[in-house]
Amino acid sequence: MNSIKLFSENGIDTVKANMSAFYEEMKKHPSDSSWIPGLLGLDPFIPSRLSFDFDFYMDDKDPQLSDFENSMRLYRAFQENGLSNAVVFNEKFLVGFTLTKGYRYFIWRMGLKEESRVSGTLFFSSGARRSVARNCVGRLYKLVLLSKEDSASDPFWLTKFAFDNPATARIVYYVYADGENVHLAYFKAMKRWKDKTGEEITGDFADSVRQHLSLLCNINVAEDMDQEDIITYLLDFMIKKNGLDRKLVFEERNSVLR
Repeated sequence: MNSIKLFSENGIDTVKANMSAFYEEMKKHPSDSSWIPGLLGLDPFIPSRLSFDFDFYMDDKDPQLSDFENSMRLYRAFQENGLSNAVVFNEKFLVGFTLTKGYRYFIWRMGLKEESRVSGTLFFSSGARRSVARNCVGRLYKLVLLSKEDSASDPFWLTKFAFDNPATARIVYYVYADGENVHLAYFKAMKRWKDKTGEEITGDFADSVRQHLSLLCNINVAEDMDQEDIITYLLDFMIKKNGLDRKLVFEERNSVLR
């Protein structure tokens, strides 16, 4: 097993100050990151007490199709090795893990078309919460945490749905969804809607439902509500948004949408 490496604060600051040169070297070296200490003039990789083997799945032609498999691999590896969220969602850990275990995966999944995209999806640039959601490793792991239901026979039944319907994954950016009652109700409502209507969940539709959910969260009542009531609240909004007759909706809600 190989030691998990952190990326030092000095290393992070040095890369950010020399991002253009770092980006150009990444394009020259798509297979391994052994060039980084030479470019920076220092070794930014710090051995940690953690040691485990890990490989990303990269067999799909479309990199996005690998997300669910890789999210499960990350979740199992981090859980089995006792990594707390405080460790996983730390910039030094995520950057170090990505530039060692995940170097080839990062380039395959995120691409190297724009310097700003590389910087924005690798390093923290806009506050820890949103930066975790943009980081290619942090986003996968966070979405598992928001969608798993420990009490279910298959705790990841909503996780698979979330990755199959990526527009729903934008919920990872918003603090108000961190409460278990809220994010489980959100994914259950979305899945119930998709199962019953067969309609594609577009980015615009998912955003409108998320914003409607935020109204409950912003007045601090959602966590105290019954989860089924939150689901009904969201489904009522979806039905109205799609122009169904209100009387018909209330008459058939139990048989059609539950």
